[in-house]
Amino acid sequence: MQRQWRGRIIVGIACVALLATGCGGDDDEGGTPSSGNPPTTPPTTEAPVAEPAAYCTAEAAIEVAPAADTSAAVSDEEVASVLQTWATQVLQPLVGPVVEAAPEDISAEIQVMSDAVDELSATGDATALQSPDFLAASDTVHAYDLATCDWTSVPVTTTEYRFEGIPTELTAGVTSFELENQGAEPHELRIFRKADGVTTPAAELLALPEEELVGQAEMVGTGEYADPADDGYFVADLAAGDYFAACFIPVGATSDAGPPDPAAPLHHTEGMVVEFTVAEAASG
Repeated sequence: MQRQWRGRIIVGIACVALLATGCGGDDDEGGTPSSGNPPTTPPTTEAPVAEPAAYCTAEAAIEVAPAADTSAAVSDEEVASVLQTWATQVLQPLVGPVVEAAPEDISAEIQVMSDAVDELSATGDATALQSPDFLAASDTVHAYDLATCDWTSVPVTTTEYRFEGIPTELTAGVTSFELENQGAEPHELRIFRKADGVTTPAAELLALPEEELVGQAEMVGTGEYADPADDGYFVADLAAGDYFAACFIPVGATSDAGPPDPAAPLHHTEGMVVEFTVAEAASG
């Protein structure tokens, strides 16, 4: 995908871990002891049992970790340095808890992703995180997460110029926004939480200069971009409050035409904005 023209690199990292497997022995001899005593069952060493709750907590921490900010980098070398620092300082400290709780069902995929992050940390080269093997592993792990972890999944469809599928109310907690672009133009999903006490409609907030918007709403998570007929997702840990979703792609943009027309209106000015509320989760 051509994402660089948006001013940042999104690296889609799901889970980074190794599975520590145990070993055991099977007695296939099956003979009857010469004494009259019953046969003795040989001791076995069982593999550690993965704890889904611990895995899901560790996995969510990686999913909601801040993305690498390459906006100030002016050369390939500077981009590589930012990515290398990000992998080392942000991602690797989160790996340990996932390693300890990694489930066997996705051990092979986790290994692929672990190797890719190790390479990024060592070299700053993100090629491994864009490989077919990494992307396939990421898809498998994400499907496992949605089936296993107690996350809310929100399917979101984009067309010109609207979001479909975002409910008016969600419950606080880890939420995966599953983006599918059915439009003819690229679209993105960015989520903002309004500052406490702000009641201004989203469309009016988005018309403010950027420095004023920052004080009234904060972007949550990394957001997600999809070319026509493509899909993607991002995970956010939503706190209670008032939110809105918006698309900042310029009208008429294409994924392969380079930087868009700077004078083109953005999709949200054409109505591609949705407001919703996040309520506290029920206790007990």
